[in-house]
Amino acid sequence: KICTLRVMPEFRRMGVGHQLMDCAISALNTTHPIITVSDDHIQEFSKLLIKDYKFVPTEIHYGYYRENHVEYVFNGVLN
Repeated sequence: KICTLRVMPEFRRMGVGHQLMDCAISALNTTHPIITVSDDHIQEFSKLLIKDYKFVPTEIHYGYYRENHVEYVFNGVLN
């Protein structure tokens, strides 16, 4: 599972997110690892995950990591 993926604002739109995702995918030895994204960051990740990497939304959890927030799960289920 990919837990955290962030790019500093001054380096966004330069392909750094794709490079980080490629490294994570390679390290995990799978083309579609599980990743979760909170509701306050889902807009930032939508293009990268859904359009570019074809990740599939599989679950929505309410209050899973933080109270009053939604966690979107891609490519699998949380145990």
